[in-house]
Amino acid sequence: MVAKTTDNKDKSNAADPSSASEKSRQTENNAVNENEMENSSLHRFFISAIKDIYFAENALMDASDQMKKEELKETSKDTHKPS
Repeated sequence: MVAKTTDNKDKSNAADPSSASEKSRQTENNAVNENEMENSSLHRFFISAIKDIYFAENALMDASDQMKKEELKETSKDTHKPS
């Protein structure tokens, strides 16, 4: 079995202009991947589900407030009833 040795060439290439173009290319690829993700059906489904959860939570909060008001009205009627 032959052992692989690491060279210091990889470390010295960090300041190389070609590595800058590689980083630029990676940035462009990331931007393309993000655009593809936004257009994917799974991403649209996820966003739709998050919106549904948000609106359902707001509806529950509103319903909870309404239920509290009604319960308070009923409680105040019960306490003011003549016995």
